Amino acid sequence: MIATMLQPLSAPRTPAIGRWIAICILTTTGASMLSAQSQLGRSPYLLHISGKVVDVENKLLGDATIAIDTNGTQVAEFQADAKGRFAFDLDIGGFYGITAHREGFVRKRFIVDARTDEPARVITGPFSAEVTLSLEAEFANMDITDLYYPFALVLYSKKDKAFIADPEYIAERQQVEAALRLGAARIRKRQNK
Repeated sequence: MIATMLQPLSAPRTPAIGRWIAICILTTTGASMLSAQSQLGRSPYLLHISGKVVDVENKLLGDATIAIDTNGTQVAEFQADAKGRFAFDLDIGGFYGITAHREGFVRKRFIVDARTDEPARVITGPFSAEVTLSLEAEFANMDITDLYYPFALVLYSKKDKAFIADPEYIAERQQVEAALRLGAARIRKRQNK
């Protein structure tokens, strides 16, 4: 099952500096800040995203790699902390792909469409994202191309004045992953006869 939570919490609007994406890496001793220049961010507002990477048994996956791209160009990459936690800010106005990966696991990706025509009215987060990674070995001898599609799509809701995850899209992606998981179990069962 893919556990996905992307929900706004109350937080003040924060002005950005120019066209920068600020990435906060949580560590066990505190937080350190990395910055990567974004070519698309034009908004003076930031969208705050934090989360964790876990396996299918909900065990934290430390040291997962988090990559951020925009229009197919990677703009930042960093490691989640030892407990799988990560946090970063995205310029409102951009379109981003966020990918989590760890050796031996199938990578997961979600899309954040941070474009809006009313950035001053946006509730900027933080948003919480739980990314569940599956072992590659679980899908041995299978075409898992469908797992590489984004598992969540985050869009601006004028009604909520916030960025929210599309629950119907997430449900569809969960059904695809469940079907692949079932197919993999059937293949393993036949191989063990």
